[in-house]
Amino acid sequence: MSLHAIAQRLRYMMVAKGRHGTHSPFVYAFVENVTQSPHTAALPGSKYERLLMRIREHYGCPVILLTGEPAAWGKQVTQHLPALQAGSMIAVPGIHDTAAHTHAWDALCANAGVSMSIDLYGMGLLISKPEFKEKQHFVVSY
Repeated sequence: MSLHAIAQRLRYMMVAKGRHGTHSPFVYAFVENVTQSPHTAALPGSKYERLLMRIREHYGCPVILLTGEPAAWGKQVTQHLPALQAGSMIAVPGIHDTAAHTHAWDALCANAGVSMSIDLYGMGLLISKPEFKEKQHFVVSY
């Protein structure tokens, strides 16, 4: 683990909120029904693979997983914006692995087509819903 990742982990641990620390009904329900669901722990795979399966199961939507180097993430998100705005979610792995990953994640969160971002430390989620009137960013304990 790099020094950057350690520093980001410490920052994450200080600011991450559970379901009671958020004022968003969507994020509260996400924590309650997805990240803290006993069904998530029963699924096979790694922690984040189980999370993606649970998101697909609970929301019934496709989850697009970004791949490659952080420099390519912006282009991938631009390509997937129509799907994002149609109800899909975009998952971004390793958002705090290096300074380049964190910088690219911050740029994705600022993208005009993204109305909500959720930082789960090892993975980030990008969401766009018309009912989100303002851009929102949450750091959620997972």
